[in-house]
Amino acid sequence: MHGGLNQLKLVLAGVAITALYAYAQLIQYPGEELFFKDIQQITPDVDARDGAISPDGKWICWVGPVTKGNISNDQVWIMPAIGGEPRMILTVAGRAADPVFIPGRDALIFSASDMMDSRALASAELIVETLWRLDMSSLYMAEINGSGTVQLSTSTSTTTTTSSGYDGQPDVSPDGQQIVFASTRDGDLDLYLMDIVDMVVIRLTDSFGYDCQPRFTPDGQWILYSSYEPKTDSEKQRYTKMLGAGVVSAPEFEICMIRTDGTQKKKITDLHSISLSPCKHPKDDIIVFMSKPGKTDTNPSIVSSEFDLFTVDFTGTILKQVTTNPEFDGSPRFSKDGSRLIWTSLRANRSTKASRSNGIYSAVWHNPLSPSSESIKP
Repeated sequence: MHGGLNQLKLVLAGVAITALYAYAQLIQYPGEELFFKDIQQITPDVDARDGAISPDGKWICWVGPVTKGNISNDQVWIMPAIGGEPRMILTVAGRAADPVFIPGRDALIFSASDMMDSRALASAELIVETLWRLDMSSLYMAEINGSGTVQLSTSTSTTTTTSSGYDGQPDVSPDGQQIVFASTRDGDLDLYLMDIVDMVVIRLTDSFGYDCQPRFTPDGQWILYSSYEPKTDSEKQRYTKMLGAGVVSAPEFEICMIRTDGTQKKKITDLHSISLSPCKHPKDDIIVFMSKPGKTDTNPSIVSSEFDLFTVDFTGTILKQVTTNPEFDGSPRFSKDGSRLIWTSLRANRSTKASRSNGIYSAVWHNPLSPSSESIKP
């Protein structure tokens, strides 16, 4: 094992566990002590992103690269939360992304491209401004032991039977019965709901623009997501160009919510920034998400120049900055009981003397605005 690894007692989903892949003495930046205590890296010292903890607190999964010769593809990795060697779930032909556990089952859902997408980024504009690619992808379900892999969707467009598209960014309902995901199957990037048993799919959003990165609320009644709706003719033309090139690129995304029956759509934030990956705290009425809104007259306390984590209430009026790391912080997820937050981060590591360490991080969570929450003691 790596010399910088040590054992650390964690509490995830209300279960005391020991994570062997935990690093000590990570830098905590000014202001983060209001929300965090005991920040630790819980993945090996590799490029790990998009982490999730199983509802029972037994497993951690993430996406990381696998290199064979000159080809490097992202695959789904899993590790027991009590410690052990990380292992790949399975090898898919293309790029895997966004793994999430299924409550009540030793299985997970993820998306994967059927092959490396052959569409080239045609201009410097596309390369510089791309947030992520919409490679031709499908949804998969796999047992955590790597067996029983099932392809849940074929990403085939319902408007033209010969074209394929993107199915990705899945999340599973708290009862383990439904999957919400983003798809281009109807020619736009919208949200869809799939029943895991009978595979029936219904469309939730149909506005022109990007609707993506959906997350169920802990009660299973609402879905949080990120949305961009171009307004002007030039914005619509640019959106159409980017969508046709198979990329997500927009000047701003706002956090929205919608009921699981597709009604009562509501915009929560109005930051005019790129706000992504929303998730609700299991007990408190706050949303944690990633954004880089910049300092404005409305938000004079913001110090972000890169993606950081923020909280906002459901009225969209109380915005608080959680991380102040000058590097990337994003893709947050809470443990089932809300006692811990895990997220993807680039931050310095005093133990390994490295200037940065890209991985999945965990911290004891504290909401200073919660009336039932006690202050974290240093």
